[in-house]
Amino acid sequence: MSRKALFFLLKFLVSVVLLYFLLSKIGVENFLDKISRANLWWVAVGICSFLVSDFLGSLQWYLLMRQSGMVISYRETVKIYFIGLFFNNFFISNLGGDVFRIYYASRATTKTAGAVSTVVLDRFIGFSMLTVLSLIGGLLILKENYLKTIIPVVIVTLFFWILLFTLFFNRSLAKKFHPFFVWLFPESIVRKFIDLYEVVHEFRHAKLLLLKLMGIGFFVQLFRIGIHYFAGLSLNTHIGFQFFMLFIPLIALLASLPISIGGLGVREQSGVVLFARVGIVAGLAAAMEFLAYLMTITGSLPGAVLFLLAGKKKGEKYES
Repeated sequence: MSRKALFFLLKFLVSVVLLYFLLSKIGVENFLDKISRANLWWVAVGICSFLVSDFLGSLQWYLLMRQSGMVISYRETVKIYFIGLFFNNFFISNLGGDVFRIYYASRATTKTAGAVSTVVLDRFIGFSMLTVLSLIGGLLILKENYLKTIIPVVIVTLFFWILLFTLFFNRSLAKKFHPFFVWLFPESIVRKFIDLYEVVHEFRHAKLLLLKLMGIGFFVQLFRIGIHYFAGLSLNTHIGFQFFMLFIPLIALLASLPISIGGLGVREQSGVVLFARVGIVAGLAAAMEFLAYLMTITGSLPGAVLFLLAGKKKGEKYES
């Protein structure tokens, strides 16, 4: 068995085991019953929230590519972005779609290094804004006792993103970490890190653009948190939006770890643990998170159509 096949099998087992223990605890019938009772109006609103975030996310990436000197239209960016979203939801990890984004963007612009660097920065902005939103959510509910364990985690995570941002744009500080990378990774990997760093480092001259992108990224993630909020409303769960601001970024960060199939199982289990702190029972929390996942899948289906059309055009071009 190849290393990739083994890695996939391990991820599959993690998702299956987590879902098995969760469903055995809450009951399959109970879980499906809650899903079937969802208010379709709020489900539709949640899907719209996801689509709004996608068009804003496309704009964020488009501005990054334009700054990088990549000649590409916003319309083409939207197409590639949706293809990436589709594979993020159906591939073996939440980062799988990034490979397709890099591939199609580099093919459209003939700038592979630019495609890689802009996707990396796009991801960085997304994760950092998620963490900021989580911190804001925590500040809005400071009196809750469970924040003593959650807020320190959020602050440490935010510090990590700030450190990473500083390393991107401070060459002298980044050089101090070079021996660590040499010790940790093979020379070929280190060389790729250096090449990527050089491209990303060029964005240090576009500070105003980066601030604008942070603002766009803030609303991208706010609308994506809204998906979970509307999923909760569809299941008649009435808790404040600030709790979703606090919990959903943590769930998203955990689900993005390459330990499961698209975050399946991890997302639902972490949702159960976190929302239990505000009185949401396990079955309802699991149903809410799974429903939010189904809403994102539905919203990313245009990416499947665009992917098939792109493949058809490529085949027609090859035949001609």
